[in-house]
Amino acid sequence: MRAEDTKEWSKCTKISGTSYTVGGLQERQKYFFRIRTVNEAGVGEPIELKEGVLAMPPPAPPKFDLTARLKSHMVVRAGTALCIHASFTGSPPPTVVWQKDGIPTRGRESITKHKNHSQFLIHSTKRFDTGLYRIVLSNDYGEASYDIHVRVADFPRPPINLNLYEEVPNTVSLTWDHSPDIKEDGSAHYVILKRDTSTATWFTAAEKVYSNNYTVTGLLPGRKYFFRVIAHNDIGDSDPLDSRDSWHINKDKELFHARIKEYHERDWRHAPYFITPLKNHAVRRGHDCTMSCAFLGNPRPVVTLYKGNVNITANSKFWYNSTSGVCTLVIPACTTKDSGDYSILIENELGQEKCNCTLTVYDKDDKSLLDSVTDSLQKSKHIM
Repeated sequence: MRAEDTKEWSKCTKISGTSYTVGGLQERQKYFFRIRTVNEAGVGEPIELKEGVLAMPPPAPPKFDLTARLKSHMVVRAGTALCIHASFTGSPPPTVVWQKDGIPTRGRESITKHKNHSQFLIHSTKRFDTGLYRIVLSNDYGEASYDIHVRVADFPRPPINLNLYEEVPNTVSLTWDHSPDIKEDGSAHYVILKRDTSTATWFTAAEKVYSNNYTVTGLLPGRKYFFRVIAHNDIGDSDPLDSRDSWHINKDKELFHARIKEYHERDWRHAPYFITPLKNHAVRRGHDCTMSCAFLGNPRPVVTLYKGNVNITANSKFWYNSTSGVCTLVIPACTTKDSGDYSILIENELGQEKCNCTLTVYDKDDKSLLDSVTDSLQKSKHIM
């Protein structure tokens, strides 16, 4: 065989049959073939094809190579490059057409085309480059297309036509016309600011407002305010939309009159009395006994402790405390001598009151006494 661009013949193979498949041919190259018979006497005259044969691959319709991670949605920042690279297969190699919004692109883009891939490039994107891009492949055996949604993100355009009005006292309602970029960008929103005319500092009144109206509250009567609306997205803030004139918050001129009743001082003094009296106690010898009671009185009553008729208030054997109307008496390590009647006397200039209780100290083996004490305590519904 020999290629069309050469006159030299090359030997393919030697076979004994009547058919053979030649491999290793260059695609789309024309080749000429001839056959000669060979025996022991020598080589016969060749038989040659009148026309050459064009080496072609098996026919196949165009198909995109999705393993190359061809994206269906792209977001690029304005001023940066938009690059779309598509890989594909097809035999014969398909023709490639790039479209934007259904119209073949031309002008600003740079397109490179090869047998099995193509690249679409815009070096510096603008907002108007946002759209639906489509790559169309076609050959004699079919057609294929792939869509890429491209959004060019830029600083949002400002809203327009800010209007102010008052529906509720001490509030101002704002309305404006949407920025075109708010509806296109799901994360875009508005920021509302206010400024008292007495200061140059703007304060945020509301963030992440998605509608085109807002009511500002918390305004002080008698003050004048300016208002500002800003569109915001992931790239940044738009130019501000400011109110032309300041808005005055009127003061309420209605006078309020309060009728204050004459104050009469109340006499809070009263005689002392017990709200929780002493209770009977029975303790085992050697154990501590704690007695307590609660009382009220104004002026604060004087407290006196008695065992029988003996004043034990200052007796060092007993621990005594009286705080906030609660009196506590502790008898440490009780003995049989501590058994008896105990009383607490409270008194002030308006009167006095006394309460009593009985303490019984018993031994461990004193069962008869323990039984009588238990019966007595059960009757009084107090069990130690």
